[in-house]
Amino acid sequence: YNNSFYLIKTEKVKLVCDPWLGLMESTATWSYPNINQNLNILNPIKPDIIYISHLHTDHYDEKILKKLKNKNVLIIIKNFKDKRLKGKLLNLGYKKFIELNSWQASNFKDIEFTMIPSDSSNSQNIQNKISYDLDTSILIYDRKNKISFYNNVDNPHSLKNIKKVKSIATRKYKTLDIASVGPRSASEFPQCFMNVNRSL
Repeated sequence: YNNSFYLIKTEKVKLVCDPWLGLMESTATWSYPNINQNLNILNPIKPDIIYISHLHTDHYDEKILKKLKNKNVLIIIKNFKDKRLKGKLLNLGYKKFIELNSWQASNFKDIEFTMIPSDSSNSQNIQNKISYDLDTSILIYDRKNKISFYNNVDNPHSLKNIKKVKSIATRKYKTLDIASVGPRSASEFPQCFMNVNRSL
């Protein structure tokens, strides 16, 4: 659809990644070409699984998630130390979660998915003091049709992480068939605020 908003369909599963349309809350960013925010977009799709990569509002669109009637859909998120994302989803009425640890794989019907953590705040290997447990990417594999898809989202990986994704895909699935890799990373609070107390 746009940005990291994908619909992946296998013979048995419809998996939606980061549903978002319209204006991004509190910024001048909007989806293109779908600039009209169709808040009911998920209801005709009828997803079995929704993957939410992180809390930024062009990935976690509360207005769209609120409108989905089926709150028993399976939600895939990282097992973050900070539980704000899960708390927000629980407040919207969602009940079923798979919380994956870094590099953990899980299966649902005919697909396998692996949670790829963020290991850096930038893609230039610039050192920083930020513990960056905030963003994720996902590797998805259609086991029947033997097709792999990597959604990098806007996660600024180090070269080490990228090599590990490639290694997993080639070792487990023989190849990486499709990859969505954005040319940039994006950041807002708390990553770009260097002087906040991160231990709280």
